[in-house]
Amino acid sequence: MKSIAFHTDKGGAGSTTNTAHFCFFAADLGLRVVGVSAGGPGDLRHWLRLGGLPYVDGRRENIPRDVDLVVFDVYANTHYHEVLRPSLWLISVDNSEADRRAVNLAPKLHGKVLRLRNFRHGRGCELSPELENADTIIPRCQALAATDGSWRPVWSTPSGAYSAGARAHRELGAELLTRVGLLAPEWAPAVRDEPTPEVDEIEALGRLKDYFVHANDDK
Repeated sequence: MKSIAFHTDKGGAGSTTNTAHFCFFAADLGLRVVGVSAGGPGDLRHWLRLGGLPYVDGRRENIPRDVDLVVFDVYANTHYHEVLRPSLWLISVDNSEADRRAVNLAPKLHGKVLRLRNFRHGRGCELSPELENADTIIPRCQALAATDGSWRPVWSTPSGAYSAGARAHRELGAELLTRVGLLAPEWAPAVRDEPTPEVDEIEALGRLKDYFVHANDDK
C-alpha cells in the first residue's frame, strides 16, 4: 500500500481540489483508492461521494489497509501532519506567502516533500530554491472554473474536458503515481522545460474571428 498526503499551511490554496482530482485519476486507472480528511470541514467527502469513491474521516474512522493507495487531505492549522508518514507529501503553493509558509512547513514533515505550484492562470511567483517542485504546474483558476462547483473532476464536464486544468491534473496524477511506484515510468508525462509563451489575446481573438468569417469561402 502507498500513501500520498496533500497539505498546505495556508487556506484557499486548492489542496482539497488537487486531492480529489488525484483520487479520481488513480481510480480511473483501476487502483483501489481511498480519500482521507485530516482536519477541517472534510470537503473531500463531497467530491468523492459523487464520484462513488471511498471516503474516510481520519479523525473518527479507521483507515482501510486493503487498498492500493491512501490519499490524505491535511488541513492547515492542525497537528495531524506530525503523526503522518506518507510515501510523499505535496504542499500546495499559490502565491509568495504560501511559498514562505511551505518552506517553513517542509522540515516538520516526515518523508519526501514536493511543492505543488498551484498558480492562478498558470503564472508563477518568486519561489524559494529550498523546496523541490513537482514537475507539473496546476493552472488553478482554469481547473476550478471548469469544475463549476459541481464537485466532479474537471475532465468529466463538457467545458473542462479539454482544458489546461484537465491536462494538468492528469499529468500530476501520472507523475505522482510514478514517483511512488504505482505507474510504470514509460507512462509518466514528459517534463515541460519550456514555459508557455505569452499570447496577445486581442490579436488571437481577431485571428480566430477571421478564420470563422472566411471558413466557408473556398466551399
